Amino acid sequence: MKNIIVVEKNLDKVKYHPENVIIVPEFTGDEEDRALIELLPFLEHLAKDQIPDIREELELWGHYDTGKKYSAHLSKKLE
Repeated sequence: MKNIIVVEKNLDKVKYHPENVIIVPEFTGDEEDRALIELLPFLEHLAKDQIPDIREELELWGHYDTGKKYSAHLSKKLE
């Protein structure tokens, strides 16, 4: 389980492993929806930096708005 991430809109669907979940809003067809694209830098970080246990990273960055939080962190580092 330390290497598994579930991207889901409903926490109830993954109630047995909530520590592995990134919650995203439901896609309703809005072309402006960027939730999955915002997650890419975070997911790349997990893979590139060979994070030993993604659950610890999710605890750090949260299960909601994870991509936005991580991107804000990257932006601050570049300032």
